[in-house]
Amino acid sequence: MQTTEDPINVRNAIGLLADAANYLENSMSRYLPSFMDTLLNILTSNDHIFETKIQAIITIGDIFLVTGESFKPYLEKTMTSLNGASEMSFDTAGRDAEHIQQMLVLRRTLLETYIAIVHGFESFLKDYTFGQNRVRDYVI
Repeated sequence: MQTTEDPINVRNAIGLLADAANYLENSMSRYLPSFMDTLLNILTSNDHIFETKIQAIITIGDIFLVTGESFKPYLEKTMTSLNGASEMSFDTAGRDAEHIQQMLVLRRTLLETYIAIVHGFESFLKDYTFGQNRVRDYVI
């Protein structure tokens, strides 16, 4: 999934990863290092197109739901990336209709992912903090 030459295949691979996470459930935890590094790199890279990043965000939400507290090592970087995307989603001033539509899709996807995070770590999130903020502060 590191190559950006064929974005359709990259998106399909990410979608398969989401399917695998849902199938493997708790067993997915052992694969988190390689999968999460790849997904987070996709989110922070300028080499991937919008649709690929959307699929990566969806997949991260699916992985949250099935791995529970095993996701803790990736929580800070994930929340930082999602928070940056959230801020970016409101940058619509002077933009064309296509960009505004993409930002609406991004907002909806982020909301669904935040909901997955809350459900995935419902009891764990209440007290977990990173930096100056509780995770709950980003979601609420």
